[in-house]
Amino acid sequence: MNIHHNFAGWVSLLVASTVFGYAMYRGCPLDYFEKHYLQFVTSAIILSLLESTLIFLWSLNAPLRDRAPGADGQFLVIPYYNEYMPDE
Repeated sequence: MNIHHNFAGWVSLLVASTVFGYAMYRGCPLDYFEKHYLQFVTSAIILSLLESTLIFLWSLNAPLRDRAPGADGQFLVIPYYNEYMPDE
């Protein structure tokens, strides 16, 4: 089972823009988002933690050939564009 997440940021931006545009089209006032900002932030944090936990649990059962090469925990931030970086 491969997890494809290359365009997840763009897809989420597109979905959020579509939902926001539809809400504005239907006449939802902007102060609703201002009044419930903390609820949106809290739900986003909870969903991201759940998604990270699920991906971690799925990775425990994944065979070695399906895992990301070089993701052994030696980097705090994974250099995704390793092929463009010069060797040191």
